[in-house]
Amino acid sequence: MDNYRIVETVTENQVSDLMDLYKNEFWCDKRRREDVVKMLAAIAKFSSFKPQVFL
Repeated sequence: MDNYRIVETVTENQVSDLMDLYKNEFWCDKRRREDVVKMLAAIAKFSSFKPQVFL
C-alpha cells in the first residue's frame, strides 16, 4: 500500500482502464464514459485533489 503514484492529469487510456476495471459491477454496469469523466471532474470540486481529464 505504500506504492501510490499521484497524478494530476487523467489520460484517455486511464479513463478506459477505470471503466474496464468496474464494467462488470452491478452498481456501474450502465455507466457511460461521459459519466466517468463527470465523476472525475466532480472530485476536483470536493477535495484538494484536482485531476484534469484530457480526452
